Amino acid sequence: MARLALLLIAALVAAGSAGATIPPQRDPIRTLSIADATTHETNVDTVAVLDVTLSGPSGDPVTVNWATADGTADSTDYVPDSGTLTFGPGQIAAQIAVMIKGDALDEPDETVFVQLSGANHATIDRGRATLTIVDDDPVLDKARETAALLASKSNVALRIMKELANRALGGEHGANLRTEGEMFGELFAGEDAKEGLSAFVEKREPVFKGT
Repeated sequence: MARLALLLIAALVAAGSAGATIPPQRDPIRTLSIADATTHETNVDTVAVLDVTLSGPSGDPVTVNWATADGTADSTDYVPDSGTLTFGPGQIAAQIAVMIKGDALDEPDETVFVQLSGANHATIDRGRATLTIVDDDPVLDKARETAALLASKSNVALRIMKELANRALGGEHGANLRTEGEMFGELFAGEDAKEGLSAFVEKREPVFKGT
């Protein structure tokens, strides 16, 4: 009797196993992240690119919405935009392009935000990136560099150089030479000339007083 009961139990287990189905294996939920970026503003329009990554390949297409938002920059500095980014099966990287408006204005560095939202078949890990727009005006930078260099020199020497240059544009050659001699005499008789020579001998920066 006991043997018959065991045979019946074994038959029932076998029948149940034969009819059972194993559910298909699904990919783990992937996460999305967007990275900060830096671009340079020039005198012409340029395109800045931000990288968006998926934590691993997915068997399903992954989509996520994105949109720009003002930081310290506004629509005069970039083109506000939005869209949907799609990752095909197996794809783990994609890019968002933001148009930067060029100009020749002297401005501080500015920022734009790019926000991710509404992901499908993934979750959002890092959803906000900062795009930094670095002002790049080489002409103005050179002008500041030259102005700083001139400001470090003797006012007396700069005044005499400017006056001699203006007189050289006109007037009689002999008279200009006499004026040059007189002005050089004035220059080397001043306190700034003495300070310049002392600083050179002592290997230090001069401190000019404009006399």
